[in-house]
Amino acid sequence: MSARIGLFEVELPALGRLEGWRNFSGPFPYQLSATNYPDHWWDMAVEDAIILGRVANIIRNRFREARERDTPIKTGSVWSLSTDDGVLIIDIQVYDDNSIALQFFALPLVRLPGHECNLLLAAFDRFGEDVRLIGAGNSRGLASAGPTNQDYRWKGE
Repeated sequence: MSARIGLFEVELPALGRLEGWRNFSGPFPYQLSATNYPDHWWDMAVEDAIILGRVANIIRNRFREARERDTPIKTGSVWSLSTDDGVLIIDIQVYDDNSIALQFFALPLVRLPGHECNLLLAAFDRFGEDVRLIGAGNSRGLASAGPTNQDYRWKGE
């Protein structure tokens, strides 16, 4: 068993429990897992954790700007990540002005409205906060924090 600490645990009625972990041993410093689906976990590089935090901020900014400007929100995929052989890892979309949609591996795309949306965005923030806390966001920290994200294709905006 690897040494790790829990960063968050979020119960989402449509998906079950998502857990975020920081690993202290092994090649990947972070993990996102769907506990109701034991075969669905994502061992993440530091860059992945940073991106999830940024995605949460992008979505919050879209919500805020649409409210402040009283304009329609830009919907659609904010970030999608697949392996080199095309297996979907995660897809995060803005669904409407109060909800997001999430697909994790082969699980169905689920809409997360209001409170569930805010819970998930706050959970993703925890990855970004942890990276800043341990100082892995600089080049020296990245070199010692584990593998890079070269095995994945970026499909963000």
